[in-house]
Amino acid sequence: MRKKRRGRSPRPFVRVQYRKGEDGWIIAECPDLPGCVSQGRTLSEARKNIADAVEGWLRVHRDLGLTAPVFELIEVS
Repeated sequence: MRKKRRGRSPRPFVRVQYRKGEDGWIIAECPDLPGCVSQGRTLSEARKNIADAVEGWLRVHRDLGLTAPVFELIEVS
């Protein structure tokens, strides 16, 4: 079991879906964050780019006072 970090919010987790585009690029999309899409020539590049896109999406929503979805990981047995 992981320890909670004191005084800090838990790290956000979002689902990311990857697919290969017609042009061969990898498309990365977060279905839980409307409009949060990125791409890369490789899976590694797509992962980096979507991480940047998610951070930007969350920052813009926070700065505009909009509510962003809250995600939680739960343990099931």
